Amino acid sequence: MRYTLYLIILLASVVLSGCRQEMPAPIELTLFYSPHCHACHEVMADFLPALLEKYKEYIVLAEYDSDQAENLARLRGLTERFDRGNSYIPAILISEHFLMGKKEIYDTLEENIIEVLKQNGVTPAR
Repeated sequence: MRYTLYLIILLASVVLSGCRQEMPAPIELTLFYSPHCHACHEVMADFLPALLEKYKEYIVLAEYDSDQAENLARLRGLTERFDRGNSYIPAILISEHFLMGKKEIYDTLEENIIEVLKQNGVTPAR
């Protein structure tokens, strides 16, 4: 009887350990902003907090103040890489998606987050 119970517990633990889905590494959402930019403040205060809360298990936010020369150079490099013309803020990079301006961020960021998560094997609830 003891042997049977031990065997059942052992088999159950093996089966259940195979059911655990390993979480992928968090995806970095890179925000370029300026402390003097009204649209940036709107995105940061009114839009991003809800998205970051909704996808908190999957996303980490990195913020870069474009008033700093090094960060402005990064922003310009991304603008060039994605062939977007002139650089402007707010701007967000998530994987291979580079969004510039409040409207584009509001209109497409969440669908880009979902796409990147799916590419990483995660299907979040909407």
